[in-house]
Amino acid sequence: MDFNDRLARIKPTVAIGPTVVHTRKVLFKPFLLRKWLKIGLINFIIYLGLGVVINWTYKFPTGWPSLNLADAQRHSDWLQSNMGVFLTWVLIGSLILSVIWAIFLYFSSQFSFVFLDGVVADNFKIKESIRANKKNTWSFFIWQVVYLPTALLIVSLVSGIPFIIARAVSDPGTLTLGVVLLVVLGLILMVVSAFLCLTIFLLAHDFVLPIMSLQKVSVWQAWRILRALMKSNRKAFLIYVFLRWTLSLLALVLLLFAFFGVSVILMLVFVPMGLLSGVMTGGFLAGVYLALAVVVALLANILYQASFSPVNVFFRVYPLIFLEGMGDEFASINRW
Repeated sequence: MDFNDRLARIKPTVAIGPTVVHTRKVLFKPFLLRKWLKIGLINFIIYLGLGVVINWTYKFPTGWPSLNLADAQRHSDWLQSNMGVFLTWVLIGSLILSVIWAIFLYFSSQFSFVFLDGVVADNFKIKESIRANKKNTWSFFIWQVVYLPTALLIVSLVSGIPFIIARAVSDPGTLTLGVVLLVVLGLILMVVSAFLCLTIFLLAHDFVLPIMSLQKVSVWQAWRILRALMKSNRKAFLIYVFLRWTLSLLALVLLLFAFFGVSVILMLVFVPMGLLSGVMTGGFLAGVYLALAVVVALLANILYQASFSPVNVFFRVYPLIFLEGMGDEFASINRW
């Protein structure tokens, strides 16, 4: 591959064609329902780890004061006299949630490499890929554990300062132009900082993961390699980021259609079950309903991810094709 060929091939627009070709090869040549369901399961685990939301409702034991706004003074008195107990429960709850989040995030890191290997080889061997990527999984997992809370803290601090200032200088019941400008500034900083943090996270999944797999290096070494590539190919990477976000917004439309389809399925299953449980009350029936609801919800999410396989595979292949143009040492799919 001479310099001119490589220069042409690192153009993000050029990479779209081979990406579509390989995506069709993985999903439709031949079409295998089992493969689609396996891809759905893999991506379900990936996104579960990245976006798991746990609704944690804390209830005080019987006899403790209710957290009601009408009892604000009584609540304040209780906190003052039981601050140690309250902080202990908050600490325990936070630790439990942190452990659960870390477990999900580890599996997300693990199956990110499984998905990468499967797309490259067009053969999704989950057990073999897990064994082959143990070291890479831990390295990328640690980076995510460090980066995600740091990014959240940065966004909160950058966007929160204007809101704090606005609250401090505003008078109750009045709204001045200065306060409005501070609020608008806070919203702008929130969007910009969140966009930058998400872009870094996107680059990690798009490029750091394959560099780790191809070069057999740690996540920190992969970032150094990526920074060097970005420094020498600034324009190409800027165009890539622009196209990546643009295509992601277009894919959001497909995501909404898929979400609507899964929602209809859930309604067809849960509404009759809910009506039945309302007529036939009983502990056993309630337990059966809950168990079935959990199973159907999990299967529906896997089905949802399976229906979204063309988009997931496309966005996994696209950066690999683009990265191949950077040099033969980054060749993985070899669709050129």
